[in-house]
Amino acid sequence: YVLPEGSLTIKDEGKIIALAGIIGAKNTATELSTTNILLEAANFNANKIAEIGRVLQIDTDSRYRFERETDQSAINTILKKTAKLILDICGGGVCSMASHVSEDVKLNKANLRFAEFNNAASYKLSPEKIKEVLISLGFNVSRETLEEVEVLIPAWRNDVRLEVDLIEEVLRIVGFSQIPAEPISLINKVEENNLDIESELSHKKLLASLGLNEVISWSFYSKQDDGLFGFQSDLELVNPISEDLSVMRSSLVPNLVSLAVKEQNKGGDSIAVFEYGRIFHGKDQDSQHNSLSVLRLGSRFSKEVNNDSRDYDVFDVKADILRVLEEMGFNVNRLEYRSTDLPSYFHQNRAAKLYLGKNYLGCFGELHPAIAHKLGIKGRLNIAELFLANFPKLKKKNPVFENYNLQAINRDFCFIVDKKLEAAALKKELLKSDQQLVKEVRIFDLYEGESLPDGKKSIALTAKLQPKDRALTGEELELFNKLVIENFAKKFEAKLP
Repeated sequence: YVLPEGSLTIKDEGKIIALAGIIGAKNTATELSTTNILLEAANFNANKIAEIGRVLQIDTDSRYRFERETDQSAINTILKKTAKLILDICGGGVCSMASHVSEDVKLNKANLRFAEFNNAASYKLSPEKIKEVLISLGFNVSRETLEEVEVLIPAWRNDVRLEVDLIEEVLRIVGFSQIPAEPISLINKVEENNLDIESELSHKKLLASLGLNEVISWSFYSKQDDGLFGFQSDLELVNPISEDLSVMRSSLVPNLVSLAVKEQNKGGDSIAVFEYGRIFHGKDQDSQHNSLSVLRLGSRFSKEVNNDSRDYDVFDVKADILRVLEEMGFNVNRLEYRSTDLPSYFHQNRAAKLYLGKNYLGCFGELHPAIAHKLGIKGRLNIAELFLANFPKLKKKNPVFENYNLQAINRDFCFIVDKKLEAAALKKELLKSDQQLVKEVRIFDLYEGESLPDGKKSIALTAKLQPKDRALTGEELELFNKLVIENFAKKFEAKLP
């Protein structure tokens, strides 16, 4: 074995003779001809034993016992008793005995509040009875008041540390059957911004109807993934399941991307998944929030003569989250798209952040090419994430069906604008031009080519006008066109082709 740094070893002058608390070396094993024996009884740090044993993948009886801690106060007694058994059975004599103590044995203390016991057990037990049970189990009362009792925990009871452990010990002796059967009350306050179970289920059904499969991943990922996606979280686990699950996740995206990589390596050519789960940005409960993430990679449909075989793109995951937002009751026409300060794991030219007023709802886009290349991903991986804790609380409204008897009118506009101007800004302004009349705006063309001046691009939009009480005249439509063109020229320096 190649021992990791910090391993606890036992050595003689020349070599390692044992990995402390885990396994001994072959050169110190006994044989039939062995006459001189060195007996050792010791106590080692349980966390260190577990850590080294897991890294080296060594499972022994010794490791099993030391991981669960031993009775430090009984080491000398056990050593002497073992030596006596050998002498009684095999004969011989004790040459010498040495002892080294790095720190004195200190008994742990724990307090048990009588009111807390009665609350946890849901029935009353007298303080005298509680003390009687604890003393019978070897706990020594070091201090007591009318409200609580402080006890010294025996050295051999390493499983008892907290008040709840003492409560369990008393209940174990008195009898769990004494606890009355009562309905479980909800003691955790539900966050106002969190979705309730019913609405969450409806959103999952909606996403499933869009061809997405739900996945449930670990709440952790590796430190390498945390750094690769640019989070730099400090929420590392002291005793992780494995090195690949050592950091609390700051986003659902890394685990979904890892899943997509595995599926693609197994030959998957169309991957469409989503996950609801918690993300963690701090150690307190207020720093844990619900999130929803969507991922699409590969072909939109299987290869068939009548199918559109194009690959998924950014607009597919955008459509997914917009459908969810519509289901939640948001007016998606009021959403604002921003391409500044994007998360580092997104392609900086093929992603956007979603805002509703000042509320940052989420983001969507293509995975950064550098990350995709490092992970060996083939094709463009598209992801979206909604941060549900940031959602404003909507007033509950009963949906009202509006029946329009008049025909809707579509008006197309095409403008030449600065190349840096976001198309979403034009869409938002056109929606605001007449909120009673303009029901929908779509961008249907974007052109950047040689026929345009340097630094310019062409954007084409179509506006759906829905009159309510009367049909619009030609003059009114021309006036609407004129106002839009003049407004865009003034606000964006937009020109007609």
